[in-house]
Amino acid sequence: MRFTRNSSAAFTVVEVIATISLSAVFLTSAALVYQNITANARSLASLEPVTLDTATFQNLLGVEEATLSVYSAPNHGRGAFAGQLAEMFRDDVAAASAVYCLGRSGLNTLRPTNIPYPAGSSVIDTPERFLAHLVTQYGATATAQFVSYRGPSMAEDLTIMLLQPSASATQLRLLSIYEMDVISVTGVGKYVAVRRFVDGSLTSYYDILYPTGTGNAFAPAAVYFYRRGLARYETTAAVSKYMIAEEHPFYLIWWPDPAARTLESPVDPPVPTVANTNAVWDYYRMGGADTLFLRGAGISQSAVIQGHEAFFLNPEFPEGHGQCHCLDHLCRGDAGPPGDGFHHAGACDPGERAG
Repeated sequence: MRFTRNSSAAFTVVEVIATISLSAVFLTSAALVYQNITANARSLASLEPVTLDTATFQNLLGVEEATLSVYSAPNHGRGAFAGQLAEMFRDDVAAASAVYCLGRSGLNTLRPTNIPYPAGSSVIDTPERFLAHLVTQYGATATAQFVSYRGPSMAEDLTIMLLQPSASATQLRLLSIYEMDVISVTGVGKYVAVRRFVDGSLTSYYDILYPTGTGNAFAPAAVYFYRRGLARYETTAAVSKYMIAEEHPFYLIWWPDPAARTLESPVDPPVPTVANTNAVWDYYRMGGADTLFLRGAGISQSAVIQGHEAFFLNPEFPEGHGQCHCLDHLCRGDAGPPGDGFHHAGACDPGERAG
């Protein structure tokens, strides 16, 4: 018996119509997605003219210009530069013998290579004592620009000086200096520049222009926590609540994130029902700021503050060089010192000794 093969193996009209309809839907969706991507790409890469004055840009970036074209936020390309600078910062912290964060008002003109440390100088173990030493050595130059603080630094501008081990008993050797400046530009927004200097020369930076926004200022950019043992000698409650470190003092530091749309934080701390004795109320608003995520070098666990990772480090510089300056661990949710909701651990690893 012979079998005949049916030669009508083709799509039906219904199948053809359904395929065409689905193809039209897919092509339309792809076109809309492509249009959205290209539109956002243009907005994320926009350049805006920022006019300050020649002296300002010379101080910030070493250029003799009064107007620069600056990328406006959000910009992920500038975010990549910010990430590279953060890596340099972590490497410098790992190599440093001491770190001091200084609140600042106005441009920084003090970028020494060495800082005199004459015989008989006081122990420099806190940022305010480091500032006092700078005032003693440099007088009005230091007084005019740096702002003393205890606990949170509410100045938007920040200078971070990192020292390195020195063989000299009368000189403090600078490893690097990091600076953050937030400058309001009328009718445009806020221009932010974060830079790294070595031996007085600019080695790396990122800058970004944030549109004018509403909300809280970008502060505190740094918070200093003292050893808990000092609380017994402190009579000011606004300061003693920052004396919670179990072993070593440490900082929390925030840098602006170029990928964020605004610089200001929309978050306000809830009104406390009791006396404001918890330090977290003073920097709670930074949890709402889209800050650059910074992790401390050599630590196994990141710091998390209200959903944002913040850089924290031990800045201790007791009398004599080559002391231990290890990094503290701060993690959210563990049982910690006096009711701040965080756990602070500070065991010193011999591998992290500076000298």
